[in-house]
Amino acid sequence: MVNYDEVFGNLVDEQAPVKPLGLVDRLAKDNKTFKILSGFSRLDEIIGGFRSGGCYLVGGLEKSGKSSFLMSIANNLLASGRKIGFINTELTDEDFAARMAALWTDKTIAETESRPEEIKDWAIKHERLLFYAGIDDLVENGELAFKKTLKLMDRFVDGGAKILFLDNLTSYNSQAIGGRQGWENLAACISRVVNFAKQSNVIVFVVIHTKPDTVFSDTPAGVRSILEDDHPERILKESLTVVRRPSLSDVYGSGGALSQLTGSLLVWRPFQKFDDPDLKKLGLILCDSFRHAPSGENITVNFLGERGKFEEVYSAYEEAKKIFNNNNEFTR
Repeated sequence: MVNYDEVFGNLVDEQAPVKPLGLVDRLAKDNKTFKILSGFSRLDEIIGGFRSGGCYLVGGLEKSGKSSFLMSIANNLLASGRKIGFINTELTDEDFAARMAALWTDKTIAETESRPEEIKDWAIKHERLLFYAGIDDLVENGELAFKKTLKLMDRFVDGGAKILFLDNLTSYNSQAIGGRQGWENLAACISRVVNFAKQSNVIVFVVIHTKPDTVFSDTPAGVRSILEDDHPERILKESLTVVRRPSLSDVYGSGGALSQLTGSLLVWRPFQKFDDPDLKKLGLILCDSFRHAPSGENITVNFLGERGKFEEVYSAYEEAKKIFNNNNEFTR
């Protein structure tokens, strides 16, 4: 069992007096609950809205599109006038702004990067709605300092942000603080963030990588076929790498900490590492371990990598179901 206070120190004032509240008092105190929509219609239909006080995971293999999915939600919230906070440990400030602007204008990232005036326009347009912190704001003595992350989150909430994004919390998995393993530190971070969301009555989205053993490389049937045809050089072009379906147990961090999450969205692109562009973009967003929504559901998506954009794909069954439901509502 990880002692979180030993890892990061006690972040509360133990001398502060605590006055217990009865349940009625607590309900009156917590009556400002709210929900938000992600802007992905099928996902919002399944989840029924993301709840205040909840901490939600966006997980997936490296380069699977986790950050892009998170940025899509962030841009959708900005479009609806929501005030948000975004903490970024991976991209440079310029790269972050370019990718957000590309999503906003529906252009490729390369096109947007060649138009710095559009990036600046995007930043100016959202200056009053977006609280932002990059890697320079999080480093102390040459290392990422999680206490600085918590302080920034607190500052963002004080400024009116009700939805926070942490991309990427896995960065703390590599830190060995006080002789403890990286996963212990990551577990401590997750626990702190979960508690922060509850106590501040905000919504927090966090990005965490899945472990690399979710990849199956060089499928045996494909390799055998290449060898039997006496063309071993074809493996340089045709070898197939498949990513198996991930679950919450594949995500970095201890099981105990991950079980505290309100829900998880796992990005699965089975042919992510394959060269065929049509196969490479196929994917699902898997809903896992939701407390207030069905688990095991998913939405079908295409990932347009050059735009850093996810698009929902509707099956004929889903369209028929929607028409049926609409007709039923109309006739009642």
